[in-house]
Amino acid sequence: MFNSFERINIKTLTKIKQIMKRQYLKGFFLLAVLFGSMHVFGQTPAQIQEITKDYDQSRLVQLEQKFSQINQQQKQLAKQQAAQRGLALKITLDDGGFAELQRILPDGTPIYYRTFNVDAARSTRTNHLNTGGSLGLNLMGQNMTAHVW
Repeated sequence: MFNSFERINIKTLTKIKQIMKRQYLKGFFLLAVLFGSMHVFGQTPAQIQEITKDYDQSRLVQLEQKFSQINQQQKQLAKQQAAQRGLALKITLDDGGFAELQRILPDGTPIYYRTFNVDAARSTRTNHLNTGGSLGLNLMGQNMTAHVW
């Protein structure tokens, strides 16, 4: 026989289970609504046109070309100096990331750009899409526009 204290605990536990079940269902519903609405709130081509209509596209193109040219010159010079000094152009890091020589400062300091998103790529499994991934694809994200405002 159960005493009254045990019955209260069983009733309480049953209520708690019912409340938790409702909370899980509410949480699942909320996530479904949030993820479902992501598609709804993306910009349409017309909205992108409206947002970018006041951009000075010719000036942006000029700046892009100027900075691209500077970057190419710096990188070419860095490659020449790296060959003379025995510096690596590309490095695979211990954490799985990559570093690539971009330029060398006037004082001789090499500047490498490196990736920091290796863990994110692994957790979302996008590393399978990249060169050398298990899917045999070569998707690196070139020629994509992010449209971040």
